[in-house]
Amino acid sequence: MRRLTQYLWPVFLCLLAGYSTSLFRQEAFAEWYIFLFKPAFAPPIGAYPYVWTALSFLIGISAGRIWDKGFRQSVREWWAQLALVFCWGVAFFLLQEALWAVGLILVLDAVVLDYAFITFKKDRWASLCFVPYALWLLWLTYLNIYLYLCN
Repeated sequence: MRRLTQYLWPVFLCLLAGYSTSLFRQEAFAEWYIFLFKPAFAPPIGAYPYVWTALSFLIGISAGRIWDKGFRQSVREWWAQLALVFCWGVAFFLLQEALWAVGLILVLDAVVLDYAFITFKKDRWASLCFVPYALWLLWLTYLNIYLYLCN
């Protein structure tokens, strides 16, 4: 049971962070985001909850794998990415400050990539759980920069 709990609580935290940002994301989608000039390959609005839910499970599983192994730097970076992704959601959707969001997502990219690299040496599966997350963030980074420059 302890082993299962080790995986469940970080998944729950990721889902909670995602849910809390979704409270203001829905309003932003309806009142602001749909009016922005976006590239043709921007994901449809309906895809975001599914992608973030799947990623939340992977991010949580990664944390469960490293939590009690003494990987202090990995654990710190896991917490940092969770805080940064929440702050990015606040900056982009609630405050509608695309430039702040660009700055935050660039820092988030660096933290996620560093987490994946340093964790790979210690637990490959925990690191590989972050690969889809890193790819999604890099795409969102491009989209965020595009939205800032074109709107």
